[in-house]
Amino acid sequence: MKIKLALGVFILASGLVAGVVPANAAAPVNSVAPVLSGTNSVGSVLTVTSGTWVAVTPSYSYQWQRCTTNTETPTGCSVISTTNPNTYTLTSFDVNKYIRVSVTALDTNGGTTVFSNFSALVGAAPSNTSLPVISGITTPGSTLTATTGSWRAPISSTFEYSWLSCTSSTLQNLCSPIGGAVTNSFVLSAPYLGKYIRVSVTAKDTTLQFSTTVTSAATSVITIPATLVSAPTLSGTAFSGSVLRVTNGTWSAAISTFFYQWQRCTTNTISAVCSAITGATQNSYTATSTDVNKYLRVSVTALNVVGGTTVFSNFSGLIANVPVNISLPTITGQVVIGSTVSATTGTWSAPVAGVYSYLYAWSRCTTQDVGSCTTISQASQSTYAITAIDAGKYIRVAVTAVDPNPIYRTTVSSAPTALISGPPTNSVAPTITGEFFTTKTLTSNSGTWISTPAPTLALQWQVCTSVVLSTCVSIPGAITSTYVVQATDQDKYLRLQVSASNYIGGTFVYSALTPVIRKYVPLINTVAPKIIGTPQDGVTLSVDKGLWGDSANVTYTYKWQRCTTDLTCIDIPLATLATYKVVTLDIGTSLKVLVSANNTFGSTVVPTASVKVEPLFKNLKRVSITKITAKVGGKALADAGLWVLPALNPSVTYVWQRCTTRAGATCVTIAKATKLSYTLSKLDRGKYIRFGAVPATATKWSYSPISVKIK
Repeated sequence: MKIKLALGVFILASGLVAGVVPANAAAPVNSVAPVLSGTNSVGSVLTVTSGTWVAVTPSYSYQWQRCTTNTETPTGCSVISTTNPNTYTLTSFDVNKYIRVSVTALDTNGGTTVFSNFSALVGAAPSNTSLPVISGITTPGSTLTATTGSWRAPISSTFEYSWLSCTSSTLQNLCSPIGGAVTNSFVLSAPYLGKYIRVSVTAKDTTLQFSTTVTSAATSVITIPATLVSAPTLSGTAFSGSVLRVTNGTWSAAISTFFYQWQRCTTNTISAVCSAITGATQNSYTATSTDVNKYLRVSVTALNVVGGTTVFSNFSGLIANVPVNISLPTITGQVVIGSTVSATTGTWSAPVAGVYSYLYAWSRCTTQDVGSCTTISQASQSTYAITAIDAGKYIRVAVTAVDPNPIYRTTVSSAPTALISGPPTNSVAPTITGEFFTTKTLTSNSGTWISTPAPTLALQWQVCTSVVLSTCVSIPGAITSTYVVQATDQDKYLRLQVSASNYIGGTFVYSALTPVIRKYVPLINTVAPKIIGTPQDGVTLSVDKGLWGDSANVTYTYKWQRCTTDLTCIDIPLATLATYKVVTLDIGTSLKVLVSANNTFGSTVVPTASVKVEPLFKNLKRVSITKITAKVGGKALADAGLWVLPALNPSVTYVWQRCTTRAGATCVTIAKATKLSYTLSKLDRGKYIRFGAVPATATKWSYSPISVKIK
């Protein structure tokens, strides 16, 4: 191309220097065309450069175009509306089109427009809307066929297939391609038994530049048709009203579903004429009166992914007519002692021939639950007379319907009656317990009563002058469960009358007579008991029981106690003898003993005084003054000795004493002299000194020998 300069001289455009504009230049001149770049698929971003220009500070504008051809003079180009001047994102409208950009350079001398290169033909990766589907029977030798699935247009009409063998029906990463299996069908063979099959389908767009691959769901497991190993088994009692059941049998392969059809047959032979029983399509069936004198069998159909197989169970026995209860027997009559109640038979299904006969069995129940019932001996009629033993119980009756063929029978039970009512009857007599002496309190037990409703009880104590019961008279006001024996009862007998009544009636009974009542002479302690011995760890203590006013026929018992205070004591386990060996646990506590004196009139308990348990110390080495300068201002040094204290490690307290003679009784403690050393003072002149030590938990001091006289 040639460009004309202002003076009318022509030069070749190829001789221009980029960026240099001659004087009096015309509009911008393009030296390098704009370049369009990017991937030609829907969703990708294309970018265009402005190219290279000879111009005076140009500005640029861009216009994107969509064309049907990419020739030098393209056709079908249309303007694309976009907000970004030099970039554009491809859309579905661009599929099967070419994209280019016009770039206009504008400066003060005017404007020039040039075009970029064309893009490649725009395409789009196919979009799947429904996965491929595999059809066919999953057994070796069968052919599986795959659909392409559904795709969103535009796509190529050509698809690619790849069949996969999988060890899992859910995990696609456990699949591997089957070599050579690249068509829309695949013939199964033995190596794929126990595996699952998938197919991958690849679709391409119309430009054949872009593709998408999707994979079908897995087939059911590859298996072989099921064959029968052992036949279904029919079991149950061949009676009308009985429930019969059938097993599935066993099969050579996994079965997904079983179907059942019960049949009613006239014979039990291979050539039996059988008819399907309407609605009997479960694995259990209750025989009805229609089945009487017929045989039953079941057709069992086993279904898996390969197909179905139908086999028959064994025949039942000939269905017999067992009586079927429609409504339970009932008991009528007043349920009180002395009344007679009657039983109905209830209602039953009709026998095939003849009539049913009925048997009765009455039972006595402690609760309304049938499990609490026991059969009443010889109560086998349709009526029953209620007796006293039935009070507080319930009655049931069992009715057995017997077919004319007596091997067929059915037993059902009535509901229980209401609780049997009756006047009170005594089953266990009243009793009196306690000490049978004057001033003592006796306690009674009213005995055990059988009564419904429960009886009202009234008590009355009686005194008897002899064992002859006619000598007994009621004691006025003695009507509670306890009675304090009076002085007037001495040398007599007591008994208790208990009266029981309810709305039906009443009765009374007596306790046995007490032993003869004696005068109570209490034991009196005149000298208190005491503990003997040194209360230290390991020492065995004993108890002096003290003196008692009347020691004839007296026995003594002991109970040692461990106390933290005078009022807070606990019994020492197994410490019930007159002696007790002190243990480590007793150290720091006090011990006392409860001494109980016992005779025929009763018992009196007196405690000893408590004694404090001290640790048992052992002084293995006596305390001593090891060195002394026996004059005022001199020093005395002491040795605290060596102590052994079981289970303890106490601190030791020291003391220095001043003595007027060499006798210990003249020694007094020197104030503040509490160390192992002591400096003699003027107060010590003409006196003697000694050193003492005692463990913190002990009370007895150990002293050194008394020193020489201080000068």
